[in-house]
Amino acid sequence: MKHPRIVNAAIAVLATFMLAACGVAYATDQPAPNTNQVSYWCDAGIKLEPVATPFVVPAPPTGWVWTLLVLKAGSGDGENQIWEDPVVGQAYSRTDGKNISHAILCKEPAGTTTTSSSTTTTSSTTTTSSTTTTTLPPGQPSLFAINVSTQCVEGNEPVINITFGNRPDLNGQTGQLAFSVDGGIIGVVPLTFVSNGTVQIPYPDTTANVTLTYVLAGETEVRDVVYPEGCESGTTTTTVPGQTTTTTVPGQTTTTTVPGQTTTTTLAPGLPITE
Repeated sequence: MKHPRIVNAAIAVLATFMLAACGVAYATDQPAPNTNQVSYWCDAGIKLEPVATPFVVPAPPTGWVWTLLVLKAGSGDGENQIWEDPVVGQAYSRTDGKNISHAILCKEPAGTTTTSSSTTTTSSTTTTSSTTTTTLPPGQPSLFAINVSTQCVEGNEPVINITFGNRPDLNGQTGQLAFSVDGGIIGVVPLTFVSNGTVQIPYPDTTANVTLTYVLAGETEVRDVVYPEGCESGTTTTTVPGQTTTTTVPGQTTTTTVPGQTTTTTLAPGLPITE
């Protein structure tokens, strides 16, 4: 798709050279366009900085689709490289191999419909024709069935249950499942497609709600899941003569009591507890 801001910037530069060639005076104190800002490229979007190289496209906010990706490296000619309609979950690198300093993603509402019509009138008949182009939300056709859920299993372990759609043509193929929170990817794991089957995978290392992005055979499915209730806390107490150990998760707090001494140790979430 064409981006009006890019076209308008090119027209403005051409007009400036034409005016100069004709000897026409013009103001020189206008601020130069800043290609480091989202507003230069589009009306709605985000800027991500710093980013990894290659850059993996995160899932857009619910109800939106990405329309343009800009990868910046260095300065001067060729500092910005662009891709239209970037694919969620796909990794992008610059063609010159440079490390990416920041990324800009432009977005538009999903399901945007553009309609053009024309009317032709003759002395005896009137004919009306119309053309409708629809941009569908990501994930069509569906890779997942409706049932994508979370639950707590033994030991307060949060898991995600994924039921795949009826796609025998994809059975046994392995795709990439990305987990993201607020648009930032926190992990990527391989996931093998099982047509009409259900698999259970561990919830990522977070207590936040997560967006799942599954990419397989050029198709993408995006689903939001909620951290399961009942996994927020759990306490295990072990008592041996002269010592009491209490472990609380999450938070990973260990309290050890021996005669005349009490020691409390708090570890960062995700770190193992050793006695």
